[in-house]
Amino acid sequence: MRTVIFSCFTPYQLLNAVYYGEKLKKKAKRILIWHNYTKYNIDLYRFEMAFDEVCSINNFYTESFLPRQFHKCLYGGWLFKFSSIYKIISKMTGNDTLLLIFSDQHIVSRKILTSFANKAKDVVLIEEGMATYLIRSREIPKSKDWFINLFLGARYEPYIGANHNIRTIFVKHPNMLPEEKKQNRTIIQQNNVFRDRIWGELFQDVLPYLNSIGEHRKKIILWLGQPLEMDGVSLEAQISWLQNVGNAIPEDYTLLIKPHPREEVNKYNSLLNSKNIKQMNFGKINWIPIEILASLIRPDVVLTAFSTAANNILELGLQCKVVYCYSTFGLFMGDKVVGHLETDANIYNIKNVAELCDVLGLSIKEGQTMLFENQDADINYLQGI
Repeated sequence: MRTVIFSCFTPYQLLNAVYYGEKLKKKAKRILIWHNYTKYNIDLYRFEMAFDEVCSINNFYTESFLPRQFHKCLYGGWLFKFSSIYKIISKMTGNDTLLLIFSDQHIVSRKILTSFANKAKDVVLIEEGMATYLIRSREIPKSKDWFINLFLGARYEPYIGANHNIRTIFVKHPNMLPEEKKQNRTIIQQNNVFRDRIWGELFQDVLPYLNSIGEHRKKIILWLGQPLEMDGVSLEAQISWLQNVGNAIPEDYTLLIKPHPREEVNKYNSLLNSKNIKQMNFGKINWIPIEILASLIRPDVVLTAFSTAANNILELGLQCKVVYCYSTFGLFMGDKVVGHLETDANIYNIKNVAELCDVLGLSIKEGQTMLFENQDADINYLQGI
């Protein structure tokens, strides 16, 4: 029987793995390597049906200095052969084993990739988000961190998809992928995994909160938070921007904040005294991806710096406008990606709050280019059809 090994470290990646794991039930042995990279304690009990075996490691980035360095060395460096991950995968790799990763910029996934690529039938990179379509360097580590990682044997790739061991890539929009990432690789169109009915069954416990939003319905501007501090944007600049948005939008709108799982839990607290700014709070499952919720919230506008989730919401077929504001923070996206996004009539790039208010006055237009039909090419590939 085929063996499929998933290496995940974010909720978005985890749910992609759950989707594929469910599709491969009784057709492959499914192993999850889970490194929780968020601020939340994510209980895997609701996903048990999707995997035959789970190897879970804690978010060692939240540990104190010495334990963190030891675990980086154990799970992503010179001591990898002594780790629980190595012991599990070394028993499984063979002629019909697939390694599925979402980013070779993550030290654990990269170590799995470099250690077992030659023993696996294929190494598949699955779309992790907008970054999969970009070629840009990750945040440059501080000099001390760089030397520590070098000493520990923990390495990063300069961009997602840079590692030459990746042989196949799943992406929803193959025509957006840079040519550099296509060379000598098989490119397969990925399904829109969030269209699947499985999510309604797995996350019924969010319904009471969503119903409470509907009881006091205003038009919703949905802010998709991101840890922009990693891109050099100060917390003060982000809070100031959102406060200006809250002050400028009409009274019949609510700015609803959906924090990113890797943002600090109290990041937006200073904004919540404003009468037209609210924040989602799902308690223990606050990490839940917005794609699971969007069809129930039905936002009128999705506002974000450059979150992939905004595109994913359009791809669900929702009638809304997507507004990117990365220029406001001095950020950028690749020209090819921007060019593709601009072909969709309901996607806007803005530079300030005044332009956002102009967009609010526009009607939803026909001409969505982000929609596509699921072809199951990715499922068939994983099943060996």
